Amino acid sequence: MVKTTSKNVLLYAHALYDAAMQKGDLDNCYQNLQDINAILPQNIEYFTIMDKSFNQTGKFEIMRNIADKLNCSKITSQWLEIIAADQNLRILPQIIECFIRMYEKKHDIAVIKVTTAIPLSTKQDKLLKQKLTSLLKKEIIVKYNISPEIIGGLIIDCLSYRIDSSVKHKLQTLEKLMKGAK
Repeated sequence: MVKTTSKNVLLYAHALYDAAMQKGDLDNCYQNLQDINAILPQNIEYFTIMDKSFNQTGKFEIMRNIADKLNCSKITSQWLEIIAADQNLRILPQIIECFIRMYEKKHDIAVIKVTTAIPLSTKQDKLLKQKLTSLLKKEIIVKYNISPEIIGGLIIDCLSYRIDSSVKHKLQTLEKLMKGAK
């Protein structure tokens, strides 16, 4: 069952990618799916219940309303309707994530997660983005997470690397050193 789901996720993501590329609407579809991803719950059970609870017309209506409210392209709207018709709404979050990763990989975009204790100023944000772009030599998208628990500093997750310059991490390192010195 997992292989079928994985296969379906890839098929739907590739189908939209190929259709959007042929129509010259790839960037728009990418933005559409990011917008949809931001508003949809990531709970698979929600989509499973939706697949089982609503009739075809109800599912189409829900997908159409989402697409209309977000001003989605015709390709994205039709694609959502196909997923609803095929009763595959339960895998919609995974399909969207797969498409987004595919787009970002093919466009050489690095998604960087930055955790800070408080929001960065506009100047700090700009400087961080400049340094990361220069270092990685690719377009970047920075996704911020505010976590007061880190006390201060930054935690940067990029590709498969983590740079932890948070005050919390420095205090934990100092604590380990002090315990080792006893």
